Amino acid sequence: MLTRFLILCLLPFYLSAQHHTLSLDSISNSNSWDQHLGQEVELQGFLHSTSDGRYYLSSQANLRTCCIGKTENVGKQVHLLGAFEEHSSSQLLTIQGVLDKEESNDEHGKILYLYCVHNVRVLESDYTPLYWGLCGAIVVLTILFVSRKIKIRS
Repeated sequence: MLTRFLILCLLPFYLSAQHHTLSLDSISNSNSWDQHLGQEVELQGFLHSTSDGRYYLSSQANLRTCCIGKTENVGKQVHLLGAFEEHSSSQLLTIQGVLDKEESNDEHGKILYLYCVHNVRVLESDYTPLYWGLCGAIVVLTILFVSRKIKIRS
């Protein structure tokens, strides 16, 4: 009985921890990001688009078009690949997708490696996995408590 109880309480935490949360502020530390290449990640930032239809996530809101996707901002923005709705560049978004690196050339022909995220999904809720895990644990505990009370009275 105790094993079943622990599994039901801890399962929401395990299921919600199947992705890694990365900070755009730490993008310059490529070692911490490189260890998550090919894995599902979660990022929070502001969505910006270029005139040619490319999307970038940045830690800064309301960037001008001259600052989006430029080589001097490689360490501050992540290229997003996927179909999703346009959002305001002042709205903080949480996205999930698979982290990768893409090769690109700057205006001088120098090779640059840019972080990108494939299969991008915009998360609608700002609630963290911890929040949902706690909610699940409370529901399970409530059900167990109520069912025990019913058995005791019978």
